[in-house]
Amino acid sequence: MRPSIVIAVVAALALAAPIAAQPEPDGIAAGIMAEALKRAHDNVPARVSNYVLTLTSGPVRTELYVHRDGDGWEVEEQDDAPLADLFKSMIVWPRLAAEHRAGATDTSEIARDARYVTSDTVGDRVAHVLRARVPGLAVETMDIPDSAYVAVDARTRQLLRVVAAADVEPSAGGAMINGGRVTLQMTFSDHAAVNGVTVPRRLHVLLRMQANLTDEQRAAMRDGLTAQLAAPADPSQTAVQTRMLMEMFLRMLDGETMEISADVEDVRVNTGPPAWLIAQDPYAAGKSASDASP
Repeated sequence: MRPSIVIAVVAALALAAPIAAQPEPDGIAAGIMAEALKRAHDNVPARVSNYVLTLTSGPVRTELYVHRDGDGWEVEEQDDAPLADLFKSMIVWPRLAAEHRAGATDTSEIARDARYVTSDTVGDRVAHVLRARVPGLAVETMDIPDSAYVAVDARTRQLLRVVAAADVEPSAGGAMINGGRVTLQMTFSDHAAVNGVTVPRRLHVLLRMQANLTDEQRAAMRDGLTAQLAAPADPSQTAVQTRMLMEMFLRMLDGETMEISADVEDVRVNTGPPAWLIAQDPYAAGKSASDASP
């Protein structure tokens, strides 16, 4: 079984209908969102053209490669690495950074379209909650509707939380064969500079799947997962990671919320494409020179 068993659930958001319209944009929301985009931009010094994020969650350890691409940023994942799809979907700040527009007369469309919802607290931080677009919400090749609730730190303007919910169309197979509803919440905390790049050192995901399965379909999926989990335990790291994901998926199948916390273990700056990216994409090696800092 591919380790990203639960990640296909997130991809189901790509088939969802747009979120309902909210009140008209206002100057307060536009100003807050513009400042949040600038903060995301300023979190990475101009001298940094690429960095490797190492994320850990229990036994899972995964790398992502973040690099400049023209005026924007790209996030690359390692094929078949455990939780890589989900972790990639959480790394939203590079795309927000690319939306920053310098100068008072040049405001990002994302900022102009933002809508103020309320004030709230996220952890111990006071936050402004906006309805705004978060570009590039996607898993694998499937796009997720980018209208979301976005919580921005009232003092620092760091991104604290993104929440998206969507109805899901029936799929060709899997848990969403009859459609359903998915709610995804991503929380970012403990922002700090690591080797010069400011990142949230703690990431947290809540994923709830409400699949429109028949009793027979749900029982068959549950029985299949239970049988695999009952097999003799393989001590290898890959097997331990796969088992953890199957257990999470089984809980989601029963209507529970999947919860994953991840820590940023390391940020390596201006190293160029890592070996795993070059191995899976021969063209990546050619980007090394352009990605490296001058």
